[in-house]
Amino acid sequence: IPDNEVPLIAEARAMRRVALARSVQVESDRDASHFAERFNIDWDLSRLICSISENENMDPGLIFNVINVESQFNTRAVGKVGEIGLMQVTDPAAQEWAEAARVYPLPEEHLLDPRTNVLAGTWYLAKLLRRYAATDIRCSLLLRLARP
Repeated sequence: IPDNEVPLIAEARAMRRVALARSVQVESDRDASHFAERFNIDWDLSRLICSISENENMDPGLIFNVINVESQFNTRAVGKVGEIGLMQVTDPAAQEWAEAARVYPLPEEHLLDPRTNVLAGTWYLAKLLRRYAATDIRCSLLLRLARP
């Protein structure tokens, strides 16, 4: 490749990366709009859940359905044995996530923050799915729902 063409190739690659990033953002926004409408929730919350799902390589539909079953999208939900927030995260699961995320210890009241709760809950569910991938998703979901 002649030296005078190298900057053009670099510029073309950079433009392609920008176009790809915009394409992914548009798809993400479309997903967020779809789930916001489907579950009748705020677009910003839907966008947050989509973003975290993508970062954890999780299907956003799975995360939305877990939240719907666990808390019906009530950010202040508290379960019978102390599960907290959108994903009904237990303190031990939250502390495990906090340690992995290097934000340990995590005060329990932080689980009422939607971002923190979905981060911890999605991370924990992804961990279970990886651990029990040899079986199937039903096993991971049952283990998550049967947590102490």
